[in-house]
Amino acid sequence: MASAWLRLRLQSGSVSILSTGMGISDFPGSLLLSDCTAVLNAGICGALRTGYRIGDIVRPSRVRDGGTGMCIDIPSGSDGDLTTVCRPILSQKEKQSIPGDVVDMECYPQASWAKENSIPFYCVKVVSDTIDTMPFVSAHLGSLETVLPVLTESVEKAVKNLVENSG
Repeated sequence: MASAWLRLRLQSGSVSILSTGMGISDFPGSLLLSDCTAVLNAGICGALRTGYRIGDIVRPSRVRDGGTGMCIDIPSGSDGDLTTVCRPILSQKEKQSIPGDVVDMECYPQASWAKENSIPFYCVKVVSDTIDTMPFVSAHLGSLETVLPVLTESVEKAVKNLVENSG
């Protein structure tokens, strides 16, 4: 999926939204955004441990590169560690071999870019599959009906909070 830009003008300011699609390689890590005051990574994640339900909101306090093991703390987070990997992780056996609490395919490069540019970084994810979800793509896609409304509401709240607190 190609990247897509959207710029919203609000009463209290404006918000630029970059949709990078799924996966690490789609993130344009060399962005030059002179007016960028914060980065919000929002999307879905898979649970690596028990205790998560489909539709749970996760605000990780740390993101880990699944390839190198390097970590970046997310001060605004409170819900454990997120590990970014380069491909979907579907089976319980694979999930148990990955460090952290949840897994995604996009967050780490964005957090790294924000850190390199001294820009505050925020992350909100919604659990789309649990440790027990059957290891078939159809099982993962089936949860989207539950997950997408929760994700939309979470993103709206996060953007509103960022805009209101940036002034």
